[in-house]
Amino acid sequence: MKSRFILILLIAVIPAMLSALDCSVCRKKIRGRYLSGSGKIFCSQHCFQSTWPECAQCRKKCSQYLSLQDGRIFCNKSCLAAIYPPCTICGRKEEKMVSVQNAFDRSATYCMACSRSEKCYFCMLPAGNYQKLPDTRAICRICADETVDDPEEVRKIFQQVRTDLARDFGFDPGHRIRLNIVDLTELNQKMTRSAPDADGKPMGVMRYTEEREVTTLPGGRKKERLKEKWCRIYVLHTMPRDFLIQTLAHELTHDHLRHHVGEVKDAAAEEGFCELAAALYNDRRGKTYLNRAKEKNPSPIYGEGYRKMQEIYRQTRSFSATMQHVR
Repeated sequence: MKSRFILILLIAVIPAMLSALDCSVCRKKIRGRYLSGSGKIFCSQHCFQSTWPECAQCRKKCSQYLSLQDGRIFCNKSCLAAIYPPCTICGRKEEKMVSVQNAFDRSATYCMACSRSEKCYFCMLPAGNYQKLPDTRAICRICADETVDDPEEVRKIFQQVRTDLARDFGFDPGHRIRLNIVDLTELNQKMTRSAPDADGKPMGVMRYTEEREVTTLPGGRKKERLKEKWCRIYVLHTMPRDFLIQTLAHELTHDHLRHHVGEVKDAAAEEGFCELAAALYNDRRGKTYLNRAKEKNPSPIYGEGYRKMQEIYRQTRSFSATMQHVR
C-alpha cells in the first residue's frame, strides 16, 4: 500500500518538475509558455532582448545588425556609415567609401562619385570641381590652398632657391638666367624630350641659348666668337609652393650642368642627376615626402635615372663626385 502511494506521487510530481525550466537570463523557473532562441530559453521579452548585441554607434540593442571583421556591430546602414570619415570633396558619408593614396603616400577618403572625378594636376588625388584653370589643369582644395600665383613672389622664390643651391652645392649664383612663368600650353611647346616627369605632368623646362658674333676678316675669312650664353627656365604659373620650389631646383641643376659639363647626350643621366639635386634640396627643407614619387616613378629616364644617381650618391656621399657620372 505504501509503495503504491509513492508511485502515484512520483507520477504526479515528475511531469510538474520537468515542466519547470530556468530562464537563461534571470534564472527564474518557467512554467508554461516561454521564448527561445540560439538554443536558450527566456521567461519574457525583456530577458530575450537583453541578450541582443549593442550597436557600436547609437548604443541601442538590435535584433538584426551589420557586423565588421573587427567585431563591431551596427543596427543599420546609417549607424555603420557614421563611423566612416566624410568625403574629402563633398563631405558626404556613405556605406561604400574609397580610400585613395597618391605617389607621395598622401591618402584621403572619397564617396564613389567623387572618387571618379578628375585628378589634381599636382597631387594626383581626385579634385572634384574645386578649381579648373584655363589651361585645363584641375587643382584640388588642398593644393589650391598652397598655390603661388603672384609672379613677383615666384621670382622671389626663384632667387631664394638659386641662392640656396649656390650655398649647398656650389652652383654659380651670378650668370644670366631668364625666368618665364607660363601656362601648360606654352610649357608643352617648349618640351623637346618625349619622356614625361612623374605621372606625365610637366611643371618646368630649361632651354639653353647662345649668342654668337661673326666678324669678317680681310680676305673674306669669317671668325665666330661666342658673345654670350644663358639659360631660360620656364615654369608653370599657379603651382603649390613645394612643387614650385623643387621644380626650380631641378631646372637650375640643368643650368648648372649646361655651364659646367656641357651638352649631355644621356637623357637618363642628366634628368636623374637633376632629380637627385631636387631631392637633396627637399631633404634639407624637410620636404622629404616629395621624394617618394621620385622613388616610385616608372619612367626609364626620370625614375630609373634618379635611382641610379641616388645609388651613386649613397656610395660617394659627394654631390660633385656624383656629377662626374653625367659627363
